[in-house]
Amino acid sequence: MLPPPVTSTARPAVVRRVSKPTAEKRGGRTKLHRAAMANDHHQLAHLLQQDTYLVRRSSKLTIPGKDLSLDINAKDEIGRTALHWAVTLNHVESINVLLQDGRTDRNCQDEDGRTLLHEAAINGFDNLIEVLLPSRDSQGNSVGKQSLEGNKGNTAWLDKSDRRGRTALHWAAEYGHLPVVKCLIDSGASASSTNHDQKDTALHRAALRNNATVVDYLIDKKPELAYAKNNAGDTPLDIVKRTTKDWKYMVGVLRKSVQHVDAQNEKYAYPLLAQSCIQVMSTVLTQGVCGQVAPGAHVTEVEERMVKNYLPEVVQHACLNWVPHLEKSGITLNDDDQFHKFLQEHFLHWLEALSWMRKLSEAIRSINSLESIALVSQQSTFHEMSANPSLRLAGVLICLHLSMI
Repeated sequence: MLPPPVTSTARPAVVRRVSKPTAEKRGGRTKLHRAAMANDHHQLAHLLQQDTYLVRRSSKLTIPGKDLSLDINAKDEIGRTALHWAVTLNHVESINVLLQDGRTDRNCQDEDGRTLLHEAAINGFDNLIEVLLPSRDSQGNSVGKQSLEGNKGNTAWLDKSDRRGRTALHWAAEYGHLPVVKCLIDSGASASSTNHDQKDTALHRAALRNNATVVDYLIDKKPELAYAKNNAGDTPLDIVKRTTKDWKYMVGVLRKSVQHVDAQNEKYAYPLLAQSCIQVMSTVLTQGVCGQVAPGAHVTEVEERMVKNYLPEVVQHACLNWVPHLEKSGITLNDDDQFHKFLQEHFLHWLEALSWMRKLSEAIRSINSLESIALVSQQSTFHEMSANPSLRLAGVLICLHLSMI
């Protein structure tokens, strides 16, 4: 007798129901993309859990030409995976779900070559940097599931560049995301990496956007980069001096860079600093700079706190140090250059400021130094100023007079 016919089971229906999802017409995105973009982490977890179960079940089946698994690393039309979108939108829950799946490619790059770190850096998501960076042991080696590319102690992946040659640090610096910059630097990212076109470092990009806090931080950490030149021959200091309108910030950056200057760069740094001091004083110094315009006012009549109000710390630095910076710069003085014009227009204003600062003795030393510089330069006007005894005497008499004010 023939055996009874085999009744249908639920298995074929299950296989059909979870066949590999096809890309949607809308941007080539799969169910995983849409769940990650909506931060539907429950749906993400369900899809991945169901997929793991069915892949395990389907291994007992023989279905030629069928791939029953979800492609967790499927890319849309701009080359982004579900994890890319979760990072771009700061969907932490979805990121955690995707990172827990061992099939997730943490090193994926989109069509622009941007990695997950690029996206977090561009958007300033410092909370995600810690998630994406590898965990470290007491020796600083990368360990655990978060270790990208399986490299222990190797941070080359931190400096992966996009198609324009920009690293995550480039983008964080350009957009002024200081917490991200700090996290990347502390994790070992290279601050000296340059992009393809301009050969800019991260410090160049921060200076170009006038991101003062990032510039300050990078110069503190990597002072030698203040003098790195790009393809146009510009250093970050050149860019700061050319683009900023905040002279306090400008001189502050230059002063900080000079604190770390070495013999190779001092002939470049000190001219910039001397010129910046001249620019500051030319902007601020006028007759009666501390509000005392009447003749015969005594220096004790103005409280010290009022002097600091009229002459901020950066202005006082400029008044006291522009000549020493000029000496170290090796600059040759020329008729009608900015130093000559400053002395013509603001010499008395400078002496008055020093008198209010109770630093008039510095003026005599500075005048003597200027005479020496003028003699070396051998330029007509400067040389005449230094060689003319009456002018020298006038300067000393003015100093003596102002010291009695």
